Amino acid sequence: HAAANSLVENFIPAVLPLISLADCDVSLQKKAYRGVVRALAREDVRAAILGDKDRREALYVALTGASEALHSAAKKMRFRLFAIITPDLPDESLLWIPQFLPEVLLGVKEDNHKTRTQACELIISWGRRMSFGGEFVGFDGSMRSASLQEYLNMVLAGLAGNTPHMISATIMALARIIFEFAATMKASGDELLVS
Repeated sequence: HAAANSLVENFIPAVLPLISLADCDVSLQKKAYRGVVRALAREDVRAAILGDKDRREALYVALTGASEALHSAAKKMRFRLFAIITPDLPDESLLWIPQFLPEVLLGVKEDNHKTRTQACELIISWGRRMSFGGEFVGFDGSMRSASLQEYLNMVLAGLAGNTPHMISATIMALARIIFEFAATMKASGDELLVS
């Protein structure tokens, strides 16, 4: 218990700024992500971070800031971090999924095989979390219901991407989602994909 408190109170707040530094060394950023991933892999630490609004917000701010400063070599650990916290993500934090979805979609087309695999696993993990349901505030300020259909809508938005790379990544992600959730998809989801 003391080790968990030390990780929550000292380690994570000290390491989080390193992942979002614009001029951070590649190896230092990778090690920072690895450290946060290892800490959050512990259920007690994850519960303490995600269960506390201020700590969860600090994690969100660090991850949002890190999007601009992310080194390609650290993407796998970043995606792993998202995958670890996804099952325990509270409803009010489901907005994280559409916030970070574009970079994960592009991760499906990464050169590094392990990063691509982690991105595909994360896309499925997010689909599972959204299918559990819940209510969250969307970008437009309206209340949204989490569902597999809502998640499909988020992913389908990638087809309106500005680059062929984004459109191709979205198609690959959709194929993976359809394969994974084919048995559970509702008729409305099937109709949406056909139209």
